[in-house]
Amino acid sequence: MTFAKIELTASDNAEFSNIGDETLDGLFGSNRTMPAQGITEFYGASGSGKTQIVLHLALFFLTHSNNPRVVYVSTESFFPIKRFRELLQQKLTRDYENGSEKSADKSKTVEEYGNRLLLTHEPSVESLMNCLTVRIPKLVSECDGIKCVIVDSIAAVFRCVRKSEIPYDERSRILFKMAAALKRLSVEKGMSVIVTNQVSDIFPNDVFHVNQRLVADKKPALGLSWSHCVTTRILVSKCDPMSIPVTLPGGKQSQLALRRLHVISSPFCPNSSTFFVVDSNGISSVHENPTL
Repeated sequence: MTFAKIELTASDNAEFSNIGDETLDGLFGSNRTMPAQGITEFYGASGSGKTQIVLHLALFFLTHSNNPRVVYVSTESFFPIKRFRELLQQKLTRDYENGSEKSADKSKTVEEYGNRLLLTHEPSVESLMNCLTVRIPKLVSECDGIKCVIVDSIAAVFRCVRKSEIPYDERSRILFKMAAALKRLSVEKGMSVIVTNQVSDIFPNDVFHVNQRLVADKKPALGLSWSHCVTTRILVSKCDPMSIPVTLPGGKQSQLALRRLHVISSPFCPNSSTFFVVDSNGISSVHENPTL
């Protein structure tokens, strides 16, 4: 396996990425880009759209750089290869039709782009720990760099582990070690590090998540230990009612599940939110915020 390299000598020189939708990318501030510094977390309930978002981010790196490699670490279900090929084909078609200067190389096929996506499935705490702290750093040191690491999801391997098997203090130690390895890759190699996370309930006496209670009745999984490791935290959620009429780009009307992206905390992005839907073409923003 080979990798593409990004140099990062200071915070101002960090690489940037985006989802590919102008309105959704507006969440990341005036530059409409997400900086590759620290750990960016998308958290939300099952089916909220987290995987769809990180697939789009993977597509951005694969099609907007010179021969990059993206590592995608799945921990729960296997990588949705059929959906990824569908999104990649549609993105290449749109880029070619739009004639964008940043569009993908027309001489490359879907297979050639897809072959630069490096997949690994890590279903246990031990295998994920080894992957993040040993295998990926070793590959980075031996190869010509790497563009992005995506972990989907960071919490899944801990959900099926009993407290007697991994006590809370040991779990915190493991999480800190994983986070340190990921942040080292981000700072020293200029890589984008993106993770998804699951959720748990917020109880009435949970004073540490009062701000998140204002936008959702769930909090990120893995507790405060992991929360202190995250640089940018973005909530992905489905809205009630589950389905309403929405206006897609081009004025097309459709009845789709409405979803929301909300920046909870970030040193780079303002606290704001925007709505979107997921269809066969991928992620599309809703131009006018609906009345919920």
